[in-house]
Amino acid sequence: MKIEKLKLKNFGPFVGENEIDFSLLEDIFLIYGNTGSGKTTIFDAVCYALYGKLPGTREKQDIRKCKSDFAKAGEDAFIELCFQVKEDSFRVKRTLPYLYETKNKTIAEKPSSLVLEIKESNDTKQDARFEEDSLFQNDGNTSEWKILTDNLSEGNKKIESILGLTATEFSTIILLPQGEFAQFLKQNSQQRRESLSTLFPVEIYKNFISTVGEKTKNFSAQSANLETNLLELRKVFSPEETDKKQEIFNTKITELKEERVKLNSAVSKKTEKKIHLEQVINRKENYESYLEEEQKTKISFERLQKEKANIELIEKKLIAMDAALKEFIKTEKYIKECEEGFDKKSKLENKQSINTHKISELEKNLRGYEKKLEDLSQDKEKLVDLLEEKNKKEKELHKENEKIAEIKKRIELETTIEKLEKKTQDINKEIEILSNDTENAKNILSDFIAEDEKNKEAFQASLLAEKLESGNACPVCGSKEHPQKAKPVDSLLSLEEKIQSQKNLIAVAEKNLREKERIQTANTTELSLAKENLSRIENKEDLADAIKKQTTIEEEIQGLSIKIEKKKNDEKEKERLSKEINTCKDTIIQAESERDALKMDAALLTQSIKTAESHVLQMEEQYKELLKEIYQKYAIKKNEEASKQGLRLQYLSTQSMQLLKKDFDSQTAEVASYKDECTSLEKKRNTLAGQIDEAKKALEKSALFISELDEIALFETKSLSLLRELLDKTLIEIESNTAKQKEIDEEIEELQAGLSKERQYAEQYAENSQKLAALQKESEVIAHLNNLLSGNNEKKTPLDAWVLSLFLEEIIIYATKRLEKLSSGRYTFSLKTENAGGRGYKGLEIEIFDSFTGKNRPPSTLSGGETFIASISLALALTDVVQSRSGGISIDSLFIDEGFGSLDPESLELALGIIDEIRSERVVGLISHVGDLGSRINSQIIVHKSNKGSSLSLIGV
Repeated sequence: MKIEKLKLKNFGPFVGENEIDFSLLEDIFLIYGNTGSGKTTIFDAVCYALYGKLPGTREKQDIRKCKSDFAKAGEDAFIELCFQVKEDSFRVKRTLPYLYETKNKTIAEKPSSLVLEIKESNDTKQDARFEEDSLFQNDGNTSEWKILTDNLSEGNKKIESILGLTATEFSTIILLPQGEFAQFLKQNSQQRRESLSTLFPVEIYKNFISTVGEKTKNFSAQSANLETNLLELRKVFSPEETDKKQEIFNTKITELKEERVKLNSAVSKKTEKKIHLEQVINRKENYESYLEEEQKTKISFERLQKEKANIELIEKKLIAMDAALKEFIKTEKYIKECEEGFDKKSKLENKQSINTHKISELEKNLRGYEKKLEDLSQDKEKLVDLLEEKNKKEKELHKENEKIAEIKKRIELETTIEKLEKKTQDINKEIEILSNDTENAKNILSDFIAEDEKNKEAFQASLLAEKLESGNACPVCGSKEHPQKAKPVDSLLSLEEKIQSQKNLIAVAEKNLREKERIQTANTTELSLAKENLSRIENKEDLADAIKKQTTIEEEIQGLSIKIEKKKNDEKEKERLSKEINTCKDTIIQAESERDALKMDAALLTQSIKTAESHVLQMEEQYKELLKEIYQKYAIKKNEEASKQGLRLQYLSTQSMQLLKKDFDSQTAEVASYKDECTSLEKKRNTLAGQIDEAKKALEKSALFISELDEIALFETKSLSLLRELLDKTLIEIESNTAKQKEIDEEIEELQAGLSKERQYAEQYAENSQKLAALQKESEVIAHLNNLLSGNNEKKTPLDAWVLSLFLEEIIIYATKRLEKLSSGRYTFSLKTENAGGRGYKGLEIEIFDSFTGKNRPPSTLSGGETFIASISLALALTDVVQSRSGGISIDSLFIDEGFGSLDPESLELALGIIDEIRSERVVGLISHVGDLGSRINSQIIVHKSNKGSSLSLIGV
């Protein structure tokens, strides 16, 4: 791959369009310019054109920032590069993204774009050099170029495929930052491992090591979890006893199930027996019911016979009872009133008790509120003190803020002074460099002028020699013989152009020098002003102490604010308590008023109840007299029935008296009973005759059947009693068996749960044990592999370090050949075969073999010139290795960036001799700001730096 032409527009420090035709330069050329002018930017432009990103550590930089700050807003920026690979020529144009104004007056971004073209090889052979504008303009030869793609992503892939190099590999073998390889020589194995990792594809090995390491950790974690699970299971489960334990569970469950079957059978039998007994008892109860009904019929017949004679007596009794009923109704009313009075009195007493308790609670709360109100009144005075203290602290804070502002201003001035002093030192250095460059340029100009004077004299002599003829006298010496005429001199234009170019360089240098002096003057003025302002600030207090004091005061103010807010809340609480106290007082007054009213109502009710009780006692006496009168009136009537009827009446009177007394005691129920009895007697009077007739007929029909039933009744009564006892006993047995069944079911369920849990533990233990065994077996293999890969092996070398040692060994083989040649056979590279110090990596420690001493020595012991030839040999060897591993792509261009300024004259001569040898293999571009190289290298790319941006020019083409 050979770079032919490069065109930049508004890229980096370069403004406008700048073009470099590398085909016009010699095999060795110099890229020269002041520091910061944009020398390395040329190589950045090449990388961006090919790969769309910057090389090295600047790869992640936002490419938008590469657009020139000197360009006008809305202007585009692009890189256009022509390069040759084998016999084919390619041209790539890549634009930078930039902002522009749309038709709608909004700001939009134009994205990056790419166009890749190819030129056929026969055209390339016919005309190796293009016309001046053929690369960038359409001049009628557009048919020679064919567009390969204008798609950004596709273009990036095609370029990488054409070159056979990644962006990192390209920047590594094209640009040699010489100082970095000198540092690479002196690195330890760990540092060299990291450096080589960026150049060679070992990421796959690192990822593999990381993957195996993670897997090892995962296995260890899984094993630990399984072991923990097994230990936890061991606390509640014994694998040695589980079979025996499960057998015990199964045996007990079987026994309980058998017992439950027996109980089920017993309960079934007892249930059948219970059903049979209930059926027998029902039949017998029906039989007794029939007997009882017959007995009632017989008794009813006899009673009706007796009742017939007493109907008239009953009618008179009804009249008396009606009168008594009216009195009972009146008494019932009084009783209800008494009951209502008692209820009301009870409610009033409850309400009075509640009000008394409520008044007691309110009075208690009132005393608490008054105490709290007194405390809050005292807090009000504290609130005033806190407000005064807060105002005082805020004033102190204001003073501290003023101090801090003054201290910050002093610090800013000190920082400004420090920056200005550093800037002054930098400008002084630049002025010194510019003065030296100007002086060197003037010296070179003097040499050119002196040489020009000599050339002019020679030229005049050559003109005179052309006019001399044999036999004619020389106007200078007068001789007619001219054996040694002055030789013809070529045109003087080349030297005059150099003189003019040198004058231009001197003018630019003097202009830059004046500009720096002007900046230095302004900087000095600004520095003096800053120091003067600093001297006015008297406060020398430390900023940290002031801020600490400020923070302390702010915290005190915050604490006071919290206290004040709390006191204000206490003031609000005081107002709320005052309201609650007034409310409590009103409630107490109201409750006391209600209590007085209730006492009055209770007294009235008590009086009413006493009156009603007296009336009830009076009515009871009247009832007794009335009943007594009825008894005396009807007890002696009808002498012929005195014995029978007298006894009957006595019985009725006695029963009626007892009933009345009982009914009177039960109050309301008595009245209802009398009403029912009156109604019943009235109905009986109307239907008595018919009932008597029917009873006579029924009695005659059933007389014979009753006599038969009476004979059986005695036995059946005894049998029914035994059956009921047997039924009760059967029910008790059924309940007992059912309870036992429930107990057995619960015990079986508990045993089955225990058995299930035991089996579950056994399954978990077996499963975890199997997993642990398999995991441990696999873990041993992975752990062994991890030890081998991570460096825990016999050679103590990780896999990626071992692979890098192979790459480094290959580099050393290439570098040794060149170093041996450049050092006249004295030095060769070698690698340590054993670790030193126990922490290095075998195969990554570089040593230098010195044939003069026959011993190895560290690279750090080499002199500056020796270090240069060693590092350049290593750098070129690296390009050879990367190139050979990238498909054999030939790289015909090489840039060496800096590294020459630190060399002494002898080492510089040696370095240039080395580069002169390299030129036979490839075109070499030296990037440097060292002025002495300009007098040694004819072809130069001059980078001009100005306050309007950088520009390019070519010298020696």
